[in-house]
Amino acid sequence: MTSLYLLEQGSQVSKKGNQLLVLRQDGQAQEIPFPLIERILIFGRSHLTLDVTRGCLLRQVTVAYLSRSGWLYGSLSPLTRGRGRQWQLQKQRIESPSSLEIARVLVAAKVHNQRVLLQRLSRRRTGVDLTLILNILLYLLSKIGAASDLATLRGYEGAAAAQYFPALGQLIVNPAFTLTQRIKRPPTNPMNALLGFCYSVFWNHLRGVIELYALDPYLGHLHEENPKHLALVSDLIEPFRPALLDSLVITLVNNRILSLEAFEYRDGGCYLNDQGRRLVLAEFEREMSEKVQITPTQEGHRWELVDYYVRAYIRHLHHPEVPLDVYRVR
Repeated sequence: MTSLYLLEQGSQVSKKGNQLLVLRQDGQAQEIPFPLIERILIFGRSHLTLDVTRGCLLRQVTVAYLSRSGWLYGSLSPLTRGRGRQWQLQKQRIESPSSLEIARVLVAAKVHNQRVLLQRLSRRRTGVDLTLILNILLYLLSKIGAASDLATLRGYEGAAAAQYFPALGQLIVNPAFTLTQRIKRPPTNPMNALLGFCYSVFWNHLRGVIELYALDPYLGHLHEENPKHLALVSDLIEPFRPALLDSLVITLVNNRILSLEAFEYRDGGCYLNDQGRRLVLAEFEREMSEKVQITPTQEGHRWELVDYYVRAYIRHLHHPEVPLDVYRVR
């Protein structure tokens, strides 16, 4: 079973027997076997015929309506779809000792991806030696796998961040932008504003996918359960931050796609202005729409990476003997 992503604006999906016919604005058409589709995600303005909508309800196919940048507006789901079983499995895993192992895997993937990004960027930046920092991150990775409790694990995660963000700042070649530490609320300079905005956009898309898969976004493993905090979303976003979002931010800054004119200071912090948000969203949508290798045998848009790894988490819930597969760049 798979998800159908409708990214091109103005597409129309009709039904022909057991096939879905996707007609794009440029006249190109694609046929997809309807029985293979588990959910349809519509980004922006595309249209399903009434026959397709009715067929989705009969076949238990969820239809999600999102903005072009991945914000979930809502979804159309069959009445028979239930969330109780999935939530019960989540609760059982969180209350079991194996929950700590899930948290360790997520933090290890995040720190691994931080290290790989620094390695890649430093190869293009002459005069910057990150050998010591890369070795520290490697040492912290060895400790993460043996962390005996969440407090210790979070300590290692924080120690990695304290090394990572100043190192990332050394790899900025645009003199208008600097980064010495990660400051969240409020962001105090353009780099922190840019990081926070990109994290927020991606976080909201991940939240939508988590809810579409009937998971409880409030039940997490690494982040504490809180009625005001969607802990599972914060858990699952961690490996994506360096590999997708920090990488995009560095590209925006080093390639001078953004200037300081895209930011404004208000309410004690620094934020993207309207022009800056539009520009970043356009680049974000372009980046996420590019084709990548999701698995050795599967190619898809970067959006589909989110879908794939949320399903991997669900697979691990149902089959704890299967190791949790998380996003690790190579």
